[in-house]
Amino acid sequence: MAQNTPPSGTEPKPRSAKRVSTRVAAVKLGEAVVVSPEAVYRWQQSVSKPGGRQSAKRVTINDVAKHAEVDGSTVSLALRGDPRITEATRARVLQAAKMLGYVPNELAKSMRGGRTRVLGVMLTDLNNRYFARPLEEFQTLADEKKFTLSVKFSSWDTDREERGLGSFCESRADGIIWATTSDETEGFGRMLRTLAAAHMPVVLLAATAQKPPLCHQVGVTGEMDIALQYLVDLGHRRIGFACASRMEGWRSKQQIKRRDQFIQRCTELGLTLAPQDVLETTDNEYGGVQLAMQLVGRPREQWPTALLAADDMIGRAMVAGLHALGVKIPDEISVMGIDDAPGDEDSILPLTSVDMRAAETGREAMNLLIGIVEGDIPAQPFQTKKLQPRVAVRSTCAPPSGK
Repeated sequence: MAQNTPPSGTEPKPRSAKRVSTRVAAVKLGEAVVVSPEAVYRWQQSVSKPGGRQSAKRVTINDVAKHAEVDGSTVSLALRGDPRITEATRARVLQAAKMLGYVPNELAKSMRGGRTRVLGVMLTDLNNRYFARPLEEFQTLADEKKFTLSVKFSSWDTDREERGLGSFCESRADGIIWATTSDETEGFGRMLRTLAAAHMPVVLLAATAQKPPLCHQVGVTGEMDIALQYLVDLGHRRIGFACASRMEGWRSKQQIKRRDQFIQRCTELGLTLAPQDVLETTDNEYGGVQLAMQLVGRPREQWPTALLAADDMIGRAMVAGLHALGVKIPDEISVMGIDDAPGDEDSILPLTSVDMRAAETGREAMNLLIGIVEGDIPAQPFQTKKLQPRVAVRSTCAPPSGK
């Protein structure tokens, strides 16, 4: 069977029955990269095998050197713009690289300098959209400093979380930002010890109560205090709480933690807390609608004047459910969430919520991690940065009726 012959001059002359496209679309930050006909031909030759099977072969620096009739070190210096390389040689190298479709191996280059310039990010999930803003900050700062992000999600599974953290170590990531499923388990301490043994810089997306801290931390504290104080200042004295504490697995732990904080703070503030005003469900995405139905089933005089939701997913579902049942918010009852996740302002009624400073937390955490990796910030002693929450006032809270 006749084989394709190499290109002569600037035009490829393949003997394939199929027409070869002279434009190859390459996805790179949303741009279309135009590759020469010679590069198309070379790609065809590199992947063709008898029987129709394909095995891609990356164009190497040696291929460019051979085509430009220089050595590999000259190619490397020319691509970096080193002044020791003449303009004529540099132009010849760049032309060869373009013709062959050469892409530099940034990972190999960075590892020769002792680092991969890859930062690991371990998060729980994206269900409540809280991590959307930190992820934007991570990406922006990583791009500015020429780092690549590797993002994994534990889905609230501690085994999956441990495997993911281990893979960051195995792939020699330069550092890790970690939103843990729980900081109160034996596994948490074990994972931190493993990361420390690997000399892996870690910044935890939380401000834990551990003293001394076991790693660098950036987080927000006091969300329950500011939420209750805001409602009390509006005049509410009977406040209910809605949470998904009956979910399965570790996802329920944060809900239970916030429920227990709510009960404790209500007691300290001398607020009325009827047992039936702590509303619990198995689902924080849709369970709020079920809780709204339970509440509306009571006599009106047995309602609290305000409801605080453990997170915004429950808060938005409560607002949707109560609104559908004809309850006027905030005239008949106020509803408040915690997190200020994206989408609160676009709800049926824009949800008042505790702003957990997600973007600022992400920015502080990434700046801290990059500073440690670059050697601008000491790896120890461990730092704990605490940000203060604030109230994002919208449409679902008002003074109680009659005040």
